Amino acid sequence: MLAAGTALALLPPPPADAWSPQCAPNAAGYERAGAAAVGLDEAALRAAVDYWVNEGAESLKVFRHGCLVAEGTLDPAIERIPRQNWSQTKTISALVAGVAVRRGVIDVDDPIGKHLPPGVGDDEHRAITVRHILTMTTGLELRPMFAMALNADLIGPQDAMKIRMRHRPGEYFEYDQNAASLLNWVVESALRRSGVAPNLLAFARDEFFTPLGIPADAYVWQTDRSGTPMTHANLHLRPLEFGRIGDLMRRQGLVGDRRMIDADYLELLRTGTSANCGYGFMTWLNGCTGDQRQVNASIITRREIRPARPWIATAPADMYYTWGAHGQHVFVIPSLDLVVTRAGERSPDNSSDTEKLDENLIWNGSQKAGYEEFFRRLMVAVRAP
Repeated sequence: MLAAGTALALLPPPPADAWSPQCAPNAAGYERAGAAAVGLDEAALRAAVDYWVNEGAESLKVFRHGCLVAEGTLDPAIERIPRQNWSQTKTISALVAGVAVRRGVIDVDDPIGKHLPPGVGDDEHRAITVRHILTMTTGLELRPMFAMALNADLIGPQDAMKIRMRHRPGEYFEYDQNAASLLNWVVESALRRSGVAPNLLAFARDEFFTPLGIPADAYVWQTDRSGTPMTHANLHLRPLEFGRIGDLMRRQGLVGDRRMIDADYLELLRTGTSANCGYGFMTWLNGCTGDQRQVNASIITRREIRPARPWIATAPADMYYTWGAHGQHVFVIPSLDLVVTRAGERSPDNSSDTEKLDENLIWNGSQKAGYEEFFRRLMVAVRAP
């Protein structure tokens, strides 16, 4: 653990004539600005980033108006090493699917049978839509991860087409790794059948990563036994690039002047459903309240949370974010034009004591005290819109 006061490398402000209030990623990385220049208090920002680096963040970056304003002292050593993104892979898969939607390859309300070979799955399974997969409402019976690991028949997307349907699609949320695996398989099948790309890896490289400025040596996307990039996890992406993902999300699908993803798709990505107010298109949402139905992220014990509440109480309600195990995140706060990226092998809630554990969430209580304290400190730093 780093000593207090050593965690944050606040970035010096650029020359007065070099800064603009709206920055953008570039080939070298990110345009930088001093905290005060973008309406943030330098000391409070120091306290926020210092806290999370001391709690296990190996890479941590804060952006305001697209400008990089702070990063952790470990970033220079860590940020260029591709790392397991765990379930952040889900959100990135949903973004790649959004590019395919814009290209007309798929539609979110297409039944998946439209894009799969004949004979794969019965009529009930083929009627599942792309939207159902994106929102984790396929209705398929949940198979725990340990069962998937022990049973070789339950680890591929084709196998999801054999799992029993327990609920009507669209009505019941369950955080299901196996059902999620269908997304990239369906998109890849649609790409091949349309002739747009030979496979999803090539499409993602040419139409997603490269336009974002993410080079080929910055990521490795592990495939399943059929050769399709995995959806539930196993994208290895270097933390330096997390900010490019966040910038795409905060700008509602624009990269420079190029529209990569339709704005209405990005709006759906950050909008909950009647089955779970806290989950959009493979993306977590912080705006649950009152009588809405909210369902936890556990793959072990499903629970409905009543009354519904924000996942992170100290962060704005419009915040939405990726979530990978051990704390791989891209947080986007539209109302403040803020993006925060984090990577590490230790979640903030795993470093101090068991009182931080949150039974509503997966593993060791991610997204409770350690997250709430960081965002409490970060919100103190906001001085101007």
